Amino acid sequence: ESNSQARQGIRMEVTVLRRIQNHQHVCELLAGGTSTSYNYMVMTLLGASLSELRRHQSEQSFSLSTTLRISQQILE
Repeated sequence: ESNSQARQGIRMEVTVLRRIQNHQHVCELLAGGTSTSYNYMVMTLLGASLSELRRHQSEQSFSLSTTLRISQQILE
């Protein structure tokens, strides 16, 4: 993200991700910082995004069961 943005979300995400490293269902933070123009973070890819997975569903949405399993993983 641009350093000039009023809300710099990536900086907060890096801080949070550093605190929850080594937990199940959490990607590994490889790097995070600031360059001259941008804030950045580099992390491992755990698989397809939720958006991609949803698009592959027949009704373009998750079932209640899948939603509950995803929610449980997020909470863990």
